Amino acid sequence: MNRLPARILLLLLAPTWSGCTSRAAPPPPPLEVSVPGPVVIDLVPHALPVVRADLPGHPGLAFVLDSGAELSIVLRAPALALGLPLEELDRPGTRTGANGVTLPVTERILVEELVLDGVHVEHLPCIVADADLGEPDWVGILGQDVLAQLVVVIDRERRRLHALPPTWGREAISEYLGEADLGDGPWVVVVAEFDPCPFLTMTVDQVDYRLEVDTGATATSFPRSAFEALGIEPRGRYSTKTITGADEGHTYDVQGLDLFGMKVSGEFREGALDHGLLGMDVLGALVVVLDGPGRSIWLHNRHP
Repeated sequence: MNRLPARILLLLLAPTWSGCTSRAAPPPPPLEVSVPGPVVIDLVPHALPVVRADLPGHPGLAFVLDSGAELSIVLRAPALALGLPLEELDRPGTRTGANGVTLPVTERILVEELVLDGVHVEHLPCIVADADLGEPDWVGILGQDVLAQLVVVIDRERRRLHALPPTWGREAISEYLGEADLGDGPWVVVVAEFDPCPFLTMTVDQVDYRLEVDTGATATSFPRSAFEALGIEPRGRYSTKTITGADEGHTYDVQGLDLFGMKVSGEFREGALDHGLLGMDVLGALVVVLDGPGRSIWLHNRHP
């Protein structure tokens, strides 16, 4: 049960998209994301970062914050239940899943206003996914189209999200992290490639691998070649039912992997993609800053 939502998220959110515009659904007004100052938001208790946001006439809707999502998503069933207007696309879009299967997308919803405490989002076009994420009150996903326009601090241990203005540079962010008591000691600040999801470059046995920072994934995965480079044999297998078919593969017991100077351990998965996914099994043990405007990722281990 705990594995199903994450794998469905990964299948929905792999960064492949086409057919965003159609005559049936003309281009919406420009997306606007604003935050007047630092905003602290409670996270819903869950392995993934989940928040409650207000739509006009519909307060307290649950959305997953997913840095691995190129675009925001609304699930079809709750959209119909809420009476949100769905628009058909002349040219369907596609999503390529983590198991390599392509998922068609044929509808969108234009969310005119979404309020997340002090964060205001206007004219947010969301693709519609005919999927069940395994949680009855989840409505959708807030992706990089929103997150990349803010400085977002995820502190899952204390169940807090901090949203900072996009104009803040490294010095202002560092000062806020200290004032908010988000972590004593060193922070790792890594330049990231936002494509539009954040990617880091990680070296394993002198070979560079792209590693996507994916807050919508419960599990961390690497290509098989990375485990082979580490000289690690498979320990077990995982198998998950997804909306695009079965997803399964080997698991590997990794101990003391160097993550930009921090040592991480866990049971990681063999992924079907040509890059790795850094999921919440690792990120949830850290304080994480997603600085889209500054093109960087900040990591801090509060309990080294």
